[in-house]
Amino acid sequence: MFIIENLSLGYDKNLLFENFNLSLDSKSGKKIALVGPNGCGKSTLLKAVLKQISPIKGKIEVQNEKILHLKQHNNFDPEQMVGIYLENLLEHSHHFYQVDIALQEVDLDPDVIYKTFSKLSEGQKLKIQIIELLLQEPDILLLDEPTNHLDEQSINWLIKFIQDFKGSMILITHKQEVLEQAANEIWEIDPSKQKVIIYHGSFSHFWQQRFVNIKAERKSYFKLKKEIQRIRAWLKANEFHPKYRFSTFVANQKKVLAKLETEFNEIKLTKDPKLSLGTHMQKDDRNSLLHTFYSPTRQEIQELKIFKGHKILLEGVNGAGKTTLLKEMFADLKYARLFPKMLSQADKLKGEQKLHKYLNDHIHGSESEFYELIASFGLKPLLKTPINTLSGGEQKRVQIITMLNQRPNLMLLDEPTNHLDLFSQLEMIKFLNNTNATVIMITHEKHLLNNIYFDQIIYVPKFEG
Repeated sequence: MFIIENLSLGYDKNLLFENFNLSLDSKSGKKIALVGPNGCGKSTLLKAVLKQISPIKGKIEVQNEKILHLKQHNNFDPEQMVGIYLENLLEHSHHFYQVDIALQEVDLDPDVIYKTFSKLSEGQKLKIQIIELLLQEPDILLLDEPTNHLDEQSINWLIKFIQDFKGSMILITHKQEVLEQAANEIWEIDPSKQKVIIYHGSFSHFWQQRFVNIKAERKSYFKLKKEIQRIRAWLKANEFHPKYRFSTFVANQKKVLAKLETEFNEIKLTKDPKLSLGTHMQKDDRNSLLHTFYSPTRQEIQELKIFKGHKILLEGVNGAGKTTLLKEMFADLKYARLFPKMLSQADKLKGEQKLHKYLNDHIHGSESEFYELIASFGLKPLLKTPINTLSGGEQKRVQIITMLNQRPNLMLLDEPTNHLDLFSQLEMIKFLNNTNATVIMITHEKHLLNNIYFDQIIYVPKFEG
């Protein structure tokens, strides 16, 4: 069992949440999804459980449970053999039968041990990471965004793995199908209230109950506000009226007002973040031919016609070469002087430069436009933060804002919603459906695939060359 008592977490004097209490054991078999907007403290909570950071207040105790962590990024040597890597994890090399069993558990071909990591898909690498954990026989698993870069087949496998895992699990993911099918309890970090709120049941139940709670909360808020306004108006009209000169009624009304005002000032309404993408694009002649692309490496992808304003999806399994193809297209479009902009899933902001300086160097426009833009992307509170300490979702917002500020009419997007919270994903769908720009995109996110109309879907077969 691990026990959380009066936990408060934060950084640089910024409080993320406070007074969180909980106990969790492996026997309960709970599959907990940790949700909330980007930067609210989801990964920070996992780090606190792992004793990697110290809390502002409170404590976490672990008793008779082995807690292991599936990291967001792997550090495999591309040239190392998988079998050698796994053998090095064992206490004795003659225990390799344990690897054989683990390979069966994660549904990997036994021949994978003869490959180098450079030959593996992202889904296969995830399974190797999970084997590394299974060999240590964990009781409770912590998974931080395990679905990033995975295709649909790998995501479906991961859902089943989570469901079948006999211990308990705390999971961070923004993929709705994983949340819906794998989680049986939701912990929401609400930055508006600086609280962790627990919902028992499925993600659908959480989403519906959350809406009911917010609606009731706002109703109470405005009812209280109206009552305060009524008493203030009454006091303004009657406080010095001769009728109440010797009455205690005015004094009592002042006491009631003071109490209600204190209560009102302590209310913290839930405020969902907004990623205000707008349209940011110039109108152009839709459906006219923009460019014809010939792949220099893929015989099966020749004479791909790209029309203005069209949405094109590159579809295929992990390892098919979609990202490589997108890079080829970017280089070709750039050579044709069509001024494309690309959002890559692999790009990560590095260095200790403050966000304000970084954005000043990359965003063009007046000072008022600058601050209006960063406010619409929810980045204003982070301006003094070093860019290399931003969360994955916050970094993605920075990459999007710098790309859109250039008002491109041609965008190449490689998994644009990776790391983005649920609210930002909804804004991304709205933006992609409304933009006049030509968009070529790779995504495995079902929520996007089901809600965006694509003019062309290009299947990319596994590259054998």
